[in-house]
Amino acid sequence: MKKDVNHFINNVRKVIERHKISEGAYARWIMEDGTDRKMGLNEYGCADAVNILYTIGDIPKDVEKRQAMVRVLQDMQDPETGLFVEETHHPIHTTAHCVAALELLDAEPLYKITALEPYKTKEGLYKFLEELDWKGTPWQMSHRGAGIYAALNNAGEATPEWNHWYFEWLWNEADPVTGLWRKDCATSGDKPAYEHMAGSFHYLFNHEHAKMPLRYPKKMIDSCLDMYYKNEMQAGFGQNVNFLEIDWVYCITRSVRQCTHRFE
Repeated sequence: MKKDVNHFINNVRKVIERHKISEGAYARWIMEDGTDRKMGLNEYGCADAVNILYTIGDIPKDVEKRQAMVRVLQDMQDPETGLFVEETHHPIHTTAHCVAALELLDAEPLYKITALEPYKTKEGLYKFLEELDWKGTPWQMSHRGAGIYAALNNAGEATPEWNHWYFEWLWNEADPVTGLWRKDCATSGDKPAYEHMAGSFHYLFNHEHAKMPLRYPKKMIDSCLDMYYKNEMQAGFGQNVNFLEIDWVYCITRSVRQCTHRFE
């Protein structure tokens, strides 16, 4: 049966409007929850608003409104480091998110991301990737490992050679047992399988953007289905749409696009 999503889209518009502080400026949170959430202007609030408006086809066509969005985001960049900094995530993740939002507005950050300069060589990039905590905190570390690609590419600072190094490293470090990243880490037992899946999701959307092949798509499908059937996901999986559900569905669907393994 066909569903009319217009009611849902209208509700999305209302949510965005409720978070609006001024033209182009948005809060991330507007409801108290007993924590010390900052309720005012926020990097993620502004970038999220751009992402959602783009998704539903509502990016403003009015030049002044678009420029207001660009201005607010650009003003959040640190001119010394080129990073966007916010308290809840690593600066590389925040930078990637804000720079990507600017890209959707056909704009770029005002300053070069100088803090990432050490990672623009092959040696620097590989050292950066090698030293991420792939076993202990794969989900959190993926914000950095995937974010560096998104930040540099959307800022126009990544070269084709750098992108080749990046995907070459990930190709070589794909785990032949699970299809996830990094080799030998997802089976280490240090963290539940879903954390490695959620971490791998972030590298997967970079592959999708660059139209790069996955090394072990069949194994990634097996891993996702197995953790579901073995109830290795968080309690209540499928009852609500949360980060894990989104990551899991993305890993399944993008892997199936590259093979027909277990399609039924």
